[in-house]
Amino acid sequence: MSNTRGTLKNVENVLLHFRSQVREAMKINAKLNETVLSMEDITQRFSSLEKKLQRTKADRDSLAAENKVCFCMKSEIDSR
Repeated sequence: MSNTRGTLKNVENVLLHFRSQVREAMKINAKLNETVLSMEDITQRFSSLEKKLQRTKADRDSLAAENKVCFCMKSEIDSR
């Protein structure tokens, strides 16, 4: 009988230890999921900034071309 009690106690201890390990694994998994979300957020922000940079460069090029036309027109008017 005491052998059975000892075995049950050992099983209880193993289960408690296992539960503790499961809780710890769940905490680690939650942290990893937060990291993945953070990486996705960073990737999305980077993509957004890259698109904004491309628009800014296009606007700059457009304004430079417009400025060149205006300068040519001014030169033409000044030469008359």
